[in-house]
Amino acid sequence: MQFETYRSRKACDCTGVGSNYPIFSDRAVQVLAPYLNSNVELLPLQHPIKNFYAVNVISLLDGLDYKHSEIEFVEGHPNFVKNVSRYAFKIEVIHDYPIFRFLNTDVDVYMSQTYLKRRLEKMD
Repeated sequence: MQFETYRSRKACDCTGVGSNYPIFSDRAVQVLAPYLNSNVELLPLQHPIKNFYAVNVISLLDGLDYKHSEIEFVEGHPNFVKNVSRYAFKIEVIHDYPIFRFLNTDVDVYMSQTYLKRRLEKMD
């Protein structure tokens, strides 16, 4: 798949975090590799200058606390999440996963600050 970047104020190594498919540069993939390997599939993108990858998150967790979250469900599908306006997490479920998605949703990828903060500091 072809991929283009547009000039911005500051170069970055990842974009789309918080969306369905984050995009990481080679550099981000190398730094985050220990956390990505068993949790994602990296799909190479064609870019004229740098190597980028679409990140397909394969760690699907039942880590959303439905009772304490504010959730809108898909009409006619009461078990499928359309939107979450306030999140509550099941910490015991997500604590071992640096990057994940929730079951029964098609929205958002989540990255654990605990794991990633240490790795991202090394990128500076």
